[in-house]
Amino acid sequence: MLDICYSVGSMWDITFNPNKSVLFMIGKEYDHIACDLTVGNQSLAWSQTLKYLGVNFISGCMLDVDVSVNRRRFYSAAANGILSNVKYAMQ
Repeated sequence: MLDICYSVGSMWDITFNPNKSVLFMIGKEYDHIACDLTVGNQSLAWSQTLKYLGVNFISGCMLDVDVSVNRRRFYSAAANGILSNVKYAMQ
């Protein structure tokens, strides 16, 4: 299927960048690396994490979402918002 996508993309001048694509496995055998897949003549890398539309997914028996990055950004923005208003109250 990747070969078909690559050949049709080549006909329409669509270039697939294998450096921005990863292989990601979910299920009982998630920790066993299956065969290597290629796009064109470049192989795709296997990854334990996947970022899609700003959401971080973690490979495992079931699909898991990593919200720690989003939580950290929220707390950072909230703390900065509070501190920017508190500095005037301490004077």
